[in-house]
Amino acid sequence: MVHKIAVINQKGGVGKTTLTANLSAYWARQGRRVLAIDLDPQAHLSLHFGIRQDETGGNLYRVLRGEMSLADARIAISDDGLDLIPASIDLSGADLELGQELGRELLLRDCVDRLLAVEPYDVVMIDCPPSLGLLSLNALVAASEVIVPVQTEFFALQGIAQLLEVLERVKRHLHPGLSWRVFVPTMVDRRTIFGREVMDDLREHFPGKVTEAWIPKRVKIAEAPSFGRSIFGYAPTSEEARDFEHLAVEVERRLEFAELPRASANGDKPRR
Repeated sequence: MVHKIAVINQKGGVGKTTLTANLSAYWARQGRRVLAIDLDPQAHLSLHFGIRQDETGGNLYRVLRGEMSLADARIAISDDGLDLIPASIDLSGADLELGQELGRELLLRDCVDRLLAVEPYDVVMIDCPPSLGLLSLNALVAASEVIVPVQTEFFALQGIAQLLEVLERVKRHLHPGLSWRVFVPTMVDRRTIFGREVMDDLREHFPGKVTEAWIPKRVKIAEAPSFGRSIFGYAPTSEEARDFEHLAVEVERRLEFAELPRASANGDKPRR
């Protein structure tokens, strides 16, 4: 079974890209075949892995325009052992340029399905833009699961209601199989009473869906992208890497990943 996961929250700066990059890297280092798709015109996921827009001719914009396939747009991220579909600033005009296309909500799904028909990926991770426009809609139709990163701040729950309405509409009208079972607290400061209160509020509003593991505010997590690496490539023995490992293992359990032989996050992949 292929796990196609959209990481989405229409609020910017909540840790979507950090979550996508490091979960993808962990699972790839464990021996899973992982494809990460950068759907954000800002191309932060591409930059996280050291890929700049002017360094490659292939990108997701050209794929959605029908100019090339996902297979041709792929870049191998050798440090983490995963494949990346980079973004392009041209995606910022997708709502206008692709808005008149027949089946515009299905463009990414069809591209992913064509690739999966010939390539045995285990996980497809989609880093969504901070909006609920056509690009995010494409991600939700292409995905089977949704992960929602939620920053532990005062306004955290305000935007989630709008996101859940969109998820319900997509499920009702376009994708009955869509599921959202995982909410991940991000940028958590457990030293503050307020941080703990927001965590409690999240668990009260979304019982059984909020992960026990969370992503704290830590320096090395912020530093890793400036070196074009995941936390496992930048600081594999750090506390930050352990935080992400604990989260990844919990998400595997919640999303019912098939078991693979275990390897350490900074070690060799298990043989498949």
